[in-house]
Amino acid sequence: MFGIMKTLTDSMMQQELEDHFQQAWAIYEECFPADGRRPLSSHLDTQSDPRYTFSPLLGENRAVVGVLGFWRFEEFTFIEHIGVSSACRGSGVGTSTVKQLQDAAHLPLILEAERPELNIQAPKRIRWYESLGFHSNQQDYYQPAYAVHQNPVPSRIMSYPHMLSPRDFQSIRETLYSQVYHHVPSK
Repeated sequence: MFGIMKTLTDSMMQQELEDHFQQAWAIYEECFPADGRRPLSSHLDTQSDPRYTFSPLLGENRAVVGVLGFWRFEEFTFIEHIGVSSACRGSGVGTSTVKQLQDAAHLPLILEAERPELNIQAPKRIRWYESLGFHSNQQDYYQPAYAVHQNPVPSRIMSYPHMLSPRDFQSIRETLYSQVYHHVPSK
């Protein structure tokens, strides 16, 4: 009898994980333009990397309200994606998530933000990150394309808790290009 209960419980937990992933993936697709997100097959491959975490953000009643994807490297943590469903934006979920990352961080936090001239939301997003203590580094940077059918995204590297030195910026850029995007920049 107990074996059957354990099997049922395990099966229900697996189904909940699958449901959460599907809901998180829908939010991911809602929040990020095609050029700013991984194709599903690439994402599934990336999840096998132990440095990478992709997690649904849960609200009341364990409902999926957002998504967080980040990388842990030796010298920094890279927040690759943070998004909140359109129904929950402005509720404090994103702010709370970033503050929890900041409180837990023993290393600098790094993220990419689209350049302010790209779209109407970019300046607002940059101001939001700045209100949370991030600094907008002004060096030229492009988020490489995730796949051959996608385009690079003109972006800014944002850092917490301080601005990056030119040397640190270069080191972080090289890590992101090689480890996250598997991109070798032309010289």
